[in-house]
Amino acid sequence: MLSSRNIITNYRFQPVGKAIRVPGSLLVRFQANANYVETEHGWVYAWVLTDVSGLFQISYIGMAGKTVMRRQEQHHGGFKGGSKKGVWNNDAIASHIDAAAGNEVLLFARKSDTMTILGETICMVASEETAMIQKCISNGISLWNS
Repeated sequence: MLSSRNIITNYRFQPVGKAIRVPGSLLVRFQANANYVETEHGWVYAWVLTDVSGLFQISYIGMAGKTVMRRQEQHHGGFKGGSKKGVWNNDAIASHIDAAAGNEVLLFARKSDTMTILGETICMVASEETAMIQKCISNGISLWNS
């Protein structure tokens, strides 16, 4: 069985950012790390719950057809009430974040591979998202979006 940490490492996920509380609000949004450079391509991303006791738990797997941070901004729209699931995700993230206690929700992403099919270069992001969700489930990792 692979742990969340093994999956993030073995499948070349890189740290991209973390969830933060919007000042004066119960809403959260994702903030990019200072060294993160936006590039357009397909990305599979993971939200990972962490704490000082060593918790490192993938909670959500998603895909971004363009950039990772653009996709996180779309989530923010859902967090504000754009969808019931978006509100639920916001509340789940917000309930975990506690900077004073060292509890964070980190954002990791991996660039999806491309493949040539019928002479066309195709980004495999949708297939990789499905495979990564399946990989997590088959390793006993419970995801919010499965």
